[in-house]
Amino acid sequence: MTTSITENGFVLLDLTAAGTTGETGAVSLQDQRWHDDGHMGWGGGWVMLVSMSAFWLVAIGLIAFGVVALTRHDRHPAGGGALEIARQRYARGEITAEEFEKLKRDLA
Repeated sequence: MTTSITENGFVLLDLTAAGTTGETGAVSLQDQRWHDDGHMGWGGGWVMLVSMSAFWLVAIGLIAFGVVALTRHDRHPAGGGALEIARQRYARGEITAEEFEKLKRDLA
């Protein structure tokens, strides 16, 4: 097998010298350097690691925000106001009539 390099950076392999009837093939030197050691070059592995980590942090954050937003209950009843809250507590039986009357006087 014999090799020769052309002006445009191609390597010519002559396979007929090895006793085969194959043809000559061309491999670009520029393509060859990216596949020699199996590395991506220029820190590509770090860029991928950082970008994938950022992607998953954002994705998990959005999921957590969605879960919190969907499960959060309003702790204050709509219509608010202290007297309205006292009325609701009296209606549910949480306070007695005397306590409700006292709250009405205090809030008025």
